[in-house]
Amino acid sequence: MTIRTTLIAALLGACVLGVPMAGATEAPRSAASEDLARDAAHLAILDRFYIASSIQDEATIAELLGSAMIWREGKGARLAGRSSDGVSGAVLEAVFGPVAARFEGFSGSASLYLPSGNQVVAMGHYGGYNRSTDDLLSAGFVHVFTFSEGRIVHFEQFTDTPLWSEDAGPD
Repeated sequence: MTIRTTLIAALLGACVLGVPMAGATEAPRSAASEDLARDAAHLAILDRFYIASSIQDEATIAELLGSAMIWREGKGARLAGRSSDGVSGAVLEAVFGPVAARFEGFSGSASLYLPSGNQVVAMGHYGGYNRSTDDLLSAGFVHVFTFSEGRIVHFEQFTDTPLWSEDAGPD
């Protein structure tokens, strides 16, 4: 009975003294809302990025990439040497051009996004047909994207490189 009385007295005292009980939850709720909004914006950018990549929409890809871009392809992949730093145009030329030239119907689609602050990890799958061999490319990937000011400024790829080597066919 003493504990119950003490708790009631504490609650009443807080009300009398004007301690805002609901105010304690407002700041975390606001920060959580900002985090959700930021994450939603990043995921919307990535949805556009993957669609643009699949249809080789270079204008949209360039719009989504930051002007000073760091792009890293997975080590061991046939096109790993295509990694590029610099302006988005250099990434388009070094990465997307050769992929489109080599693969018919190339696509990368993410099935899971894991946002964390200014980064998002995307897990998904590559597909397409090698233009010279008609072999199917089918390989999983993990992409790590870093965002700044609403644009992708860093990309790192992790993929099943033996599948790329087998399915990509000869250089």
